Amino acid sequence: GHRQLRCQNGSWALVVVPVCILYVGIVYNWLGMGVLLTEYGRDHLPYGVVGMVVFDFLYLLVVVCWLRAVLSDPGFTPNGDAVASALEAGSPPLCDKCGAEKPARTHHCRICARCVARYDHHCPWVNNCVGEGNYKSFFLFVIYVELACVAGLLFLMGRFLLVADYESRDIALFVAIFIMLVAGLMVSGLFFNHIFMISRNLTTLEGQIRMQQVREKQEIDANCHTDHEYNNGILSNCRQVLGPHPILWCCPI
Repeated sequence: GHRQLRCQNGSWALVVVPVCILYVGIVYNWLGMGVLLTEYGRDHLPYGVVGMVVFDFLYLLVVVCWLRAVLSDPGFTPNGDAVASALEAGSPPLCDKCGAEKPARTHHCRICARCVARYDHHCPWVNNCVGEGNYKSFFLFVIYVELACVAGLLFLMGRFLLVADYESRDIALFVAIFIMLVAGLMVSGLFFNHIFMISRNLTTLEGQIRMQQVREKQEIDANCHTDHEYNNGILSNCRQVLGPHPILWCCPI
């Protein structure tokens, strides 16, 4: 039958997120070019050029990773003939909600109404589930958003601190610094959470389930995210999620 490659719900994100990304890129580059074309910019040309190039490179990676997270199959498990295949010896169990095959670490997404292999969560910002097929793209998207915010903030703060004429510190500069700061702080939680989860080879859902189990026991278990069957050590965990070659971990392709 027809194979659905991605979630079809919540398409508002496909409008809001690209508009926000485009707006930030235009405003930053408008401010950057405004600096480079002034007498102050000519006096600090290397600093300005480096700031523009670094941010735009990270900005490009953000766009690429977001598109891949949106358009990639997150790992939807086979359906259609799943009931018949489940009768075969050794076949994985079936989902009682959608009838799809449900191997280990597979969970049903109620928004997509599909089962997803190594299901992490359903992300409205990519209008898709995050699972085995697109987790790396989502993770790199978060990383590059955070790095772009840090790079942009450093460049804009540098302009603010180095410029001699206070009148040139216009409202657009303050707004841009505020946006970069708020966005960086908001994404930092995701950034550190997913680094921790990857190091333990846990998905977001699995982490939440384990914490819930600890709360139900009404006791503190310091090893609740460490002692589990999928944790094979930090390096092995990272390789399972990001690929076997560390030199390619930061590559979105």
